[in-house]
Amino acid sequence: MPTAQRIGLLTNMNDPKGPPQVGDLKAACEALSLGVVEADTGTADDIPGALGALANEKVDVVVVLQTNLLLNRCEQIGVLVVEKRLPTVFGYREHITYGGLVSYGV
Repeated sequence: MPTAQRIGLLTNMNDPKGPPQVGDLKAACEALSLGVVEADTGTADDIPGALGALANEKVDVVVVLQTNLLLNRCEQIGVLVVEKRLPTVFGYREHITYGGLVSYGV
């Protein structure tokens, strides 16, 4: 998404892996003069509302953090991002099976 200007972050700040990823992503976006919109999920029930909020904010792309909750809910997330037409980047390849655009991570 070379023309992306607003980056959505689907976060899970309850997971210890969440906050460091958010810090790194926000720093990278700032260095590139990109806007950031965050939507946090504490439970699986929060995921539809969080993705809806990112869609309503008209983000250009969504980055889904690499946390246990978000990995375990990859099918739910995949269905929702396809429904909302949100190009989405994931850290785990499992998400691609359910509709993610690209996976890039360790």
